[in-house]
Amino acid sequence: MLSKTLLLSNTYMPPLSFFAGLLWSESYVIDEEENYEKQSFRNRAWILTSQGVQTLSVPVIQTDGNHTSMKRIKICNIQKWQRDHWRSLCTAYGNSPYFLYYRDELEVFFSRSYEYLWTLNEDLLDFFVKKLKIQAHRIDYNLWLKNSMESIKSDGIKSEDTLYKQQRWRSFPAEKKSMIFQDLHVLSASSKKATTLPFLPYITTFEAKLQDWGHLSIMDLLCNLGPDAVDYLKKDINLDHW
Repeated sequence: MLSKTLLLSNTYMPPLSFFAGLLWSESYVIDEEENYEKQSFRNRAWILTSQGVQTLSVPVIQTDGNHTSMKRIKICNIQKWQRDHWRSLCTAYGNSPYFLYYRDELEVFFSRSYEYLWTLNEDLLDFFVKKLKIQAHRIDYNLWLKNSMESIKSDGIKSEDTLYKQQRWRSFPAEKKSMIFQDLHVLSASSKKATTLPFLPYITTFEAKLQDWGHLSIMDLLCNLGPDAVDYLKKDINLDHW
């Protein structure tokens, strides 16, 4: 059963759980008002290497301290993070079945100059959505927010502000039939938390025994399975288990 609309965080090379949610949704929204959270998938991605799982972290500058919104997070380009990330990707996936198919397009993201993390993440998301041929359509955040508020008011819920403050609608009543909506903020928020989705192992360049395959970046799945990545996500994940 498809979830109607999925609310997601702006995320760096998102994990498998992110795209599993997209495949089981009719539409999705990227939260444009949430604050940046340290040690989260917003600027981190996990890849699988010969030495095990490696974390790729984009260095950032919080222009407004701990309350900096995602759209105002700047990338600290003094550090040679693009060079380092690209080298790590080439080393990890150079011998994978499909890396060469995507290499030229991917390299652009690690050679182009980016000032804001939001823009980098958006460009990468567009790339992965196209390669996976995601059918869910993206809804404009402001339009979604306006419709959500109207829906709440029409159903007689008066605590709009309370609902909004509780982690961007996590407490949105699931029984509302007019706008059923799933929130993956929990899944894309912290790399320290285990996902709740049962991801099964798949064939990779390096042998690995992981407790949580759902944390790996979609980059790993795409480079190893190519077009079959979508079949893996559809076959092994069912959001009815949430």
